[in-house]
Amino acid sequence: MNKSALNYYGTTNLHSGLMDATPEKLIKLLLDGSCSRINNAIAALREGEIAKKGELIGKAISIIAYLKSILDESAAPEFTGNLWNLYSYMESTLLSANISNDEEKLREVVELLNEVRAGWGEMIKAGARG
Repeated sequence: MNKSALNYYGTTNLHSGLMDATPEKLIKLLLDGSCSRINNAIAALREGEIAKKGELIGKAISIIAYLKSILDESAAPEFTGNLWNLYSYMESTLLSANISNDEEKLREVVELLNEVRAGWGEMIKAGARG
């Protein structure tokens, strides 16, 4: 997964220098990248840059779709299923927000991503202690 995530991360132009990152840190960075894209889309929407807004939302959706595609059902089926559903909800909410120029829906997805990110952060901390 590490090499695949690195390749995807590079193609979405989120960051560089990730060769030594753990899978957990890569996921956290992908979540950060998606939040960043959505926040930039909100700014573009406010500035009336509709094409830019759409491009940024599209990139965020691509990152979320990638995160969904790398879920490992065998690790924790119930958790994975819940996360799959949450990612699917985020994708559809972003599509709807893009069509309707709905800033509130964009903010909702950022909040959800931040909650998922916080969970990953706790997992990383627990791994460092354990």
